[in-house]
Amino acid sequence: ADAGQTLSAEEHATLEVWQGLRAFHPSPEDLANEALSFQGSYGQSFAANARIVADLYAVYPLFLFWDAFACMLLGMALYKTGFLQGQRSLRFYQRTAVAGLAAGLAINAFEVTMKTSSGFALPWTSGASVFTNDIGRVCTALGYASLVAIVCLRGWLAPVRRALAAVGRLALTNYILQSVMGLIVFHAIGFGLWNELPRHQLYLVVLVEWAVAIAFSLYWLRGRRFGPLEWLWRTLTYGRLAPRGNA
Repeated sequence: ADAGQTLSAEEHATLEVWQGLRAFHPSPEDLANEALSFQGSYGQSFAANARIVADLYAVYPLFLFWDAFACMLLGMALYKTGFLQGQRSLRFYQRTAVAGLAAGLAINAFEVTMKTSSGFALPWTSGASVFTNDIGRVCTALGYASLVAIVCLRGWLAPVRRALAAVGRLALTNYILQSVMGLIVFHAIGFGLWNELPRHQLYLVVLVEWAVAIAFSLYWLRGRRFGPLEWLWRTLTYGRLAPRGNA
C-alpha cells in the first residue's frame, strides 16, 4: 500500500494471506522426498511416491470428490441424451459450439481482467473458489465437445480421428505405456532427466510420447480386438479368456 493509505480489515486479511503464501517454502523433507521419487532406487521411489499419493488422498474427499462427482454426472447426462455420441443434429452442435465458446471465453476474459485489475487479489486467483469458474469451464467444455461432434459428422480429418480412436481403445495400455516412457526419460534408472529440461523441451517429450502411443495403437489394433492390458482386464473381469481377434 502507498504511504499513508489506510487498509480495510478485509484488505489486511488478504495481505496477510498473500504474505504467508509468498513466505511458504517446501520443507527439506518434502524436497528430499520429491527428489527421491525420481533419483532413488525403484523401491525408494515407490515409497516416496506412495507418501505423495497418501497426502493427496488425505485431502481428496474434501476438495476434489464433489467436483469430480459433479463432472461425472454431467458426462452421464450428456451420454444419455446422445450428445457425446454425435446423435444430435449438425445445427444443434453448431449452435452449441458458438454459444458455449462465446460464453466460456467471455467468462474467461472477465476472470483474467478481474485478476489483473485487482492486483491478483486472492479471491480472483484461488481457482475453483471463483464463482464464475464452473460456469466458464462447463460452457467451454460443451463448446469444444460440439466442435469435435461437428468434425465427426462432417467426416473431416479422418486420419486424425482414426489415430485418436485407436489411442482411446488402448486407454489403459497407453496410460501405463506413458508412465513407463516417463520413467525411462526422467528417472535415474533411465536417462535421469528429471529437473534438467527447460519447459520447451518438455513439450518435445510430450510430442514424442504421443507419436509412440499413436503408432503403437494403430499397429496393435491390426487384427486385434483389444489392447494387451484391456484384454487382461476384461479376462480378469469376466473370469474367462477374452477374444483376441476382431471377430
